[in-house]
Amino acid sequence: MSEMTVTIAGTEYAIADLPEAARQQCALLQFLDGQQARLQNELAAVQLARQNAVQLLMAQVGAPEPAPAKPRKAASRKKPA
Repeated sequence: MSEMTVTIAGTEYAIADLPEAARQQCALLQFLDGQQARLQNELAAVQLARQNAVQLLMAQVGAPEPAPAKPRKAASRKKPA
């Protein structure tokens, strides 16, 4: 089994060789990464459910489906004269 490592500022470190406080921070970061992924998945599910609810509502009231959104052009900034 390979040794677990972490890369910090371009340097790879063996986690087992890090001080206890650094190992705890690595564990915290791993937990936070997992939480972030879980929340992103949950958000995607909520967004899809909302989109479906809007489509069902539109079908129930007989509203036409909206046209796809047009891409927005980037606002140009004018330099002051």
